[in-house]
Amino acid sequence: MHNKLLTNYDRNRRHLTDDPSCPVCHNGVETISHVLRDCLIAKALWLKLLPLSDNARFFDLNFNDWMVGNLRNGSTAWENLDWRMLFGFTCWYIWTWRNKLVFNNSRVDGSSKPNIILHAVHACVAAFDALATVGEEDRFIWYDDPPSSASLLLFGDIVGVAHPRMIGS
Repeated sequence: MHNKLLTNYDRNRRHLTDDPSCPVCHNGVETISHVLRDCLIAKALWLKLLPLSDNARFFDLNFNDWMVGNLRNGSTAWENLDWRMLFGFTCWYIWTWRNKLVFNNSRVDGSSKPNIILHAVHACVAAFDALATVGEEDRFIWYDDPPSSASLLLFGDIVGVAHPRMIGS
C-alpha cells in the first residue's frame, strides 16, 4: 500500500491547507483511513452495505490489513454481488464524493448513496458478463481509411462491440 490519496492531513503537511480536519464530518484529522472507513459519514454508508455479521471486525483492523483483506475477500454481499467489487466501488465513490464536496461544494444525498453504488456494481457485472459471451471476432469493427485529420476513439457498449466515434482535428 502506498497511501497516496491527498487527504487534508497530507495537504496540511505540504502547506496546501491550514486545516487537516475532515471536510465531510469535521470530526478528526482527515487521513486515508478516516476518509474511507472511519469518517462518521463513511461509516454510516459501510454499515448499510456490510453483512451484519461483519460489522464489528470491519472497523477494527489497521488500515492496510483492512484494505488488503477486503480486496482479497471473495465472499458475496448484497444481492450475491462479489464483495471485492462492492468494496472497491464503495471506496471509489467515498473518495469521489469527498472531492465533490471539497472542490465543488457539492453533496450527494446520503440516503441515495447505497443505491448509486449498487447500481454501478450491477452495471459493471452486466458489462463483464456480456463481454464474456462475445466472441473475439465480434469485439472490433474495422473501417477503411479514417480521415487523417481526425482522431479515432473507441467506445465499448454493454454487448462488448466497439463503436468508433470521430472527433475533429
